[in-house]
Amino acid sequence: MKIGNRISEALSLTIAMLICLPLLVGCESTPLAEESTQQTAAREASPAEDQVAAKQEKKITAADDSHQPAQASPAPDRKQMQVGTQPVADAGSDAAQKKGADETAAPGKLEVDRTRHDFGLVEPGSSNATTFTLTNSGKGPLEIEKPRSSCGCTVPELKKKVLEPGESIDMVVNFKAKTYAGKASNWVEIKPKSPSKPEKLRVSLAAEVVKYLNATPARMSLEVREGGEPARLVIESADQSEFAILGISATGQVVSADIDTSVRKSRHEITLDVDQEKLRKTQRGNITVRVDHEKLKSVNVYFSAKFAFAARPTTRSIRNVGPGQTRRSNVVIVSNFNEPFELGEVTSKEGHISIVSRQKTDDGYRIEFDFTVPEEKTSGYVMDFLNVAIKDRESEKIEVRCYAMVSTQSARGAAGRQGSAQ
Repeated sequence: MKIGNRISEALSLTIAMLICLPLLVGCESTPLAEESTQQTAAREASPAEDQVAAKQEKKITAADDSHQPAQASPAPDRKQMQVGTQPVADAGSDAAQKKGADETAAPGKLEVDRTRHDFGLVEPGSSNATTFTLTNSGKGPLEIEKPRSSCGCTVPELKKKVLEPGESIDMVVNFKAKTYAGKASNWVEIKPKSPSKPEKLRVSLAAEVVKYLNATPARMSLEVREGGEPARLVIESADQSEFAILGISATGQVVSADIDTSVRKSRHEITLDVDQEKLRKTQRGNITVRVDHEKLKSVNVYFSAKFAFAARPTTRSIRNVGPGQTRRSNVVIVSNFNEPFELGEVTSKEGHISIVSRQKTDDGYRIEFDFTVPEEKTSGYVMDFLNVAIKDRESEKIEVRCYAMVSTQSARGAAGRQGSAQ
């Protein structure tokens, strides 16, 4: 009985402490009260199991302590938290992506197999070609701009502009030799296309133009006149080697010649028969002399027609002429061979020209004329031809092209001046 009273007092004291404990430590009392009630019931049920109940109470108390929240630690640095929370696999992936980006951004590098080519001895006017190999030795793609050359006689051809790493392409360079003898030097520049300033590559070309056969004269003026001097052409070997003339042809068939193809010598003098009528129609072109030579097949000579009489200038232009207005101009007729002559009839083909005067000069005649623009013509130009005949030479006629540029501003200015004069 005494033991029971002691147990009741102990339980009352324990309950009082459990009620006050949450107020002291700030914890909830309900779970502890429920736990104490269970312990009291257990002790009342079996006083002999006090020690077992005490052990269970210790275990329950330890378990409750393990559920208490841990002491808050200071917040980690944000940068450190981000780095610390990244998985190891992500770091490796970033490294791989960076490596791939570096390889993609890596520039290409342009290389050429050689920087100079010498064609050696070439013929005048001959076409020559060589090939350069371009290679991208870099780690990224390479785009090439259009190659440029030092002159129009050197033309580079590049069929592909983008090269992948390790890829090569041929660049063909065509070189047209000059028609005169001497050394030639040209270049071609290749430039990679890049936002930065990449290094340019320049390849040089060299050649020496050699005339194995020389033509005298190199340019011929064929006379268009009755009883004129015959045309003569000399073809001579530069190294005194012998060759044969195989034939002669010309633009418009203006010339012909008697040729003995069996004759071989180092110098040939050729007399050309000029067809006057054909020369009047074809006033310029080439004479081609075909030869039997070790290094040449033909020699070309340029020709132009030289008429007995000419106009200076050959074309007369008149500017700023308004509709219905007239402007005065002039031309001079001369003899190309210093022969005395007299003017024949001078007429206008379209009727816009009226002759004012014809005056004799030391070297020919000076013709003054008026050019009138039609009233209905308000823009563009008006064309007419001045036909000049030479007295006693029916075949010698000169045609001078004349045109007036129409200006409406000029017409308005003239009208304003007339109004103010009135």
